[in-house]
Amino acid sequence: MRRLAGALLFLTAFCIGSVHAVPVTSTFDTDMDGWSLDAGDVGVFTWESTGGNPDGYIRYDVTQDGAGGRVFAPSKFLGDWSNLDGVGTLSFDHKIFDIGADPFAASVAAEFEGADGSLAQRFFAVNPIVETDWTTFSIDITESEWFVTGTWSSLLANVTELRFKIEAVGNNAQPGDIDGMDNIILSDTPLSVPEPATLALIGLGLAGLGFARRKKA
Repeated sequence: MRRLAGALLFLTAFCIGSVHAVPVTSTFDTDMDGWSLDAGDVGVFTWESTGGNPDGYIRYDVTQDGAGGRVFAPSKFLGDWSNLDGVGTLSFDHKIFDIGADPFAASVAAEFEGADGSLAQRFFAVNPIVETDWTTFSIDITESEWFVTGTWSSLLANVTELRFKIEAVGNNAQPGDIDGMDNIILSDTPLSVPEPATLALIGLGLAGLGFARRKKA
């Protein structure tokens, strides 16, 4: 009887737990956490210990024309995203610290690339006058939410690169803008209740437990 109850509890925990994924995060509280700047970029990329949302953050200063402002994720964000399809989210906090001289249309971008060359892009418009505090951006890992080149399923099966365009403002003169990012999170969307299949399994297990009790009595 105890073995049956223990097996049921294990099955319940497994079924509920299997629909969750541990979020992959970079909060930048102690360092850059493996993020890097495009090798050909002429901007200045630093880690700041204070001023983030909260604590540390990564900062990008546009120092001259030709700065691209693309930062690349460490390996912990890469790999097989297939289980995130339709349920996952990618979110981050962004702040414009200085709009720079003679600014024009602004946006930040998220991009991820697959081993087969497939690419997904998403642009987020920002208002350089309004975004003077940390702003959170979020997007679902759903094909319809991205501009996709190639095959979505192949792209998710082996993500080899995740990058963000951290520079949010274009400038017609120098100095350029100064931007920051914090709290980059890749996760699934937690389910508040078990999926129907999980509920069915739990129901069957409870019915079996009740039957065993009646039989023993």
